[in-house]
Amino acid sequence: NAIIQSIAAVRQFIRNASNEGEVEAVLEAYERVKAAVCIDDLPLLMEAMKLPENNFWSRELIALLVAEIGGLDCLEDLLEALAAGFADGHDNNGLQSELTELAEREPEKCRRKLLELKARPNFKNQEAVEWLLTFIP
Repeated sequence: NAIIQSIAAVRQFIRNASNEGEVEAVLEAYERVKAAVCIDDLPLLMEAMKLPENNFWSRELIALLVAEIGGLDCLEDLLEALAAGFADGHDNNGLQSELTELAEREPEKCRRKLLELKARPNFKNQEAVEWLLTFIP
């Protein structure tokens, strides 16, 4: 599938370009991917978001696509990406903004999912759950 190959190629480019500081090129590549992806690409995007060779920016840009396409159904993985970004010393402002928008757009669904995650004894992103709950009235 050409779109899958191009997404993989652009993800690689985003990772490389962000390491080299080519901000405009990275954002152009991101916009090309954003315009091309659809729900069928969600599994590939989820996989790409979790790759250990991601740097903070490539992970966050891919997470934004995952959030846009998968929404709250991908909340656990998005919180993991958020935690990974913080561990890398990044502020995750784009991803934080997207997560708060998801919470505000579907507050009851988000609350249910967050409380389910919070109830898991081995869920390691409890702080992120508590943080996101503060955006739900």
